Amino acid sequence: MIVVWNKQKISSLHQSEINEWFDVLNNGLVEDRGYELNNPNIEKIKADIKDDYTNYILGLTQEENFHSYYVLKNEVDRIVSVCRIVKYEDNYYLEGLETHKDFYKQGYATQLLESTLQLIVRDGINELYSKVRKHNTSSIRFHDKIGFDMISSYENNNVYKLDINMYLRKKLFNDWSSSYNESVKRSDKNNTYPFAGHSEIQQYIFDECQKVPNAKILEMGIGTGLMTYKLYGLEYNITGVDLSKGMIKEAKEVMPLNKYILSDFRTVNNKLGSNKYDVIIFSYSIHHMKPINQKYILDVLADRLTDKGLIIIGDVMTSTKKEMKQLAIDNKKIWDDEEHYPTYEEYLNPVLKQHYDITFDQVSFCSGIMKLRKK
Repeated sequence: MIVVWNKQKISSLHQSEINEWFDVLNNGLVEDRGYELNNPNIEKIKADIKDDYTNYILGLTQEENFHSYYVLKNEVDRIVSVCRIVKYEDNYYLEGLETHKDFYKQGYATQLLESTLQLIVRDGINELYSKVRKHNTSSIRFHDKIGFDMISSYENNNVYKLDINMYLRKKLFNDWSSSYNESVKRSDKNNTYPFAGHSEIQQYIFDECQKVPNAKILEMGIGTGLMTYKLYGLEYNITGVDLSKGMIKEAKEVMPLNKYILSDFRTVNNKLGSNKYDVIIFSYSIHHMKPINQKYILDVLADRLTDKGLIIIGDVMTSTKKEMKQLAIDNKKIWDDEEHYPTYEEYLNPVLKQHYDITFDQVSFCSGIMKLRKK
């Protein structure tokens, strides 16, 4: 269980809570201050250190830059890991991520950080920074594992940055990867949102690709490989892009000879080398980008297509924005406002029409196909 200690909560903390919080941090504090454990005044030194920390946390109520402390408790309600979020200028920083020494290497730090990210993104915090001492190799490894990017280095510190929404989406798909296929098939079979029509879209994409002998295919968001598995069986040259290691792992199980690129869509163009493709597929994936970024990536990918090459988008889709709004109302219990489903109306814009002939077919009440044929 995660508990948020904001300024109001800190002002009313019980001494027992402060004691537990301090116990998490109290590992090597005496030595860090240059004292020997055999010092005759060691008990007073320890008491003074605890007083300093107590005054520090209670003083956070007056700190303008302090956002909140995040406290993870285990099943017996004991504090096992803590961290704080602070604001410097316009950026939010992760500080003081610590796990109690009795609970090292049990995944509590990762669990705390994931829960913290889910909470702070609701506060409108989309990027998180962190400073790490260059000699702190364990913290550096932790930041690398989570997916922080090192953006600068100075004196004894590295500065890291994490795109929170991207991290949470990766986690979502990693967690979902093992059951993804069954979820899709169940929704398709029952003709329910969001995957009603999925099998028809799969067949449509299969038929279009078969029109190009030995087609070179780029699938943007290959997921578990469900959409292009039939093409793989016919020995098509397929490159699969996905931001989820879990999804790629599932796809490799059924299509081991494909080429795979672990990447988000925004940066993948730099990882494609000089390759051009006959068909580029977005299967229930482009909606993870905002509309302006959808148009940008489609603009960029025009140069990745062979002459008269084709982009196929199969997704939750309608002809007009009005129809999409009604679809959202009809499915409001499970609708995700962070997903941006394409409409034919939005894609008929000058940026895309200069590169493509664009057509649209409605497949089910909630899904459709758009084809963008390079001019």
